[in-house]
Amino acid sequence: FFGHPTTMRSKTSILFFICMLLGGLGLEVLNSDNFESVALNAEKDVIVQFCRVDSDQCMNFAGTLNDLETASQAEDSVLKDVVLATVDAAKETDLVAKYNVKALPTLYAFPKGVAATASAYRGQLTQDDVTLWAAKHFGREMKAAEDVAEKDEKKGKKKKGGAKQRELERRSKLKKEREHKMKEYEKYKEEEDDKDKPRKKSKKEKKEKKEKHEKGKKENKKDKHDKTKGKDEL
Repeated sequence: FFGHPTTMRSKTSILFFICMLLGGLGLEVLNSDNFESVALNAEKDVIVQFCRVDSDQCMNFAGTLNDLETASQAEDSVLKDVVLATVDAAKETDLVAKYNVKALPTLYAFPKGVAATASAYRGQLTQDDVTLWAAKHFGREMKAAEDVAEKDEKKGKKKKGGAKQRELERRSKLKKEREHKMKEYEKYKEEEDDKDKPRKKSKKEKKEKKEKHEKGKKENKKDKHDKTKGKDEL
């Protein structure tokens, strides 16, 4: 279900990861008793990680999670005051089932005041990508994109396909989709309006109608003349 434990791990990595699970890295350790009071806090944005000690991916992500927790303490960080918490998936099976955790680590963002809209993360487990994802759900995405751009500039390189680029492409795509839908709607509305309006006759139709009318008048005049002529002969 969560993969097999790996025997080849350094003692340092194991101690580091266990320390994280025990809340030694400044993370809140959640269980069935305190999950709602922390994760569903109406006054705090919360990121919850589901993990377990025998997961290689969780161990690899531990350093990034620690960096995210450190960032949440910085005054100018987009993650300022975000609470980072962890759930031991091996023990808290009820929470694992409730949040449909199928792989590890699994991250959830719980926005303050609207925790019911909690969203699971799907993407690369890099600090920039996770930060942008969390910022989006916490209403801080503009600040996140600016921070990533500034970070890239300081490194003296522009990341092709990086977190900022993907965010800009996503927004551009949404804008194009909205414009396309608006055009489709306007076209539909025009067609509906045309159905309601009486159809205007073309010049050709008007000319044909006039010619038909003139022809009818001539035929009526001829008929009257023929009838009159017939009476005179009698």
